[in-house]
Amino acid sequence: MSLQSEILAIGKFSILDNLDCLDYSRLTYEEIDENTIIISTIAQAHTNDESRELAKMCGVDVWDFANHKLKFPLGLCQDRSRMIGEDTAGTIMDNLIDLLKKECTVFYMPNG
Repeated sequence: MSLQSEILAIGKFSILDNLDCLDYSRLTYEEIDENTIIISTIAQAHTNDESRELAKMCGVDVWDFANHKLKFPLGLCQDRSRMIGEDTAGTIMDNLIDLLKKECTVFYMPNG
């Protein structure tokens, strides 16, 4: 069975917009109030190995559902650049930390 995963954020439109974490172009959200709660995908992993690395990067176990809601501070993997490259990993982690500090709800979600 193939494993894929993603990191989802739930929070106010204004917060996700300011952090450039929207799923679609800004024009798509033109009529949305800044306090509207939306869901956005922060990162995706498409293989077993990538999914396990993404979970490790977030400090969670892939199949430990009790810990998939991420908390600040994150239990970060020391080598978070191995899977997705240093620049991408840094951006993802910066966004996650900012989202958690701004009281967004963030989940690691496996699909497999």
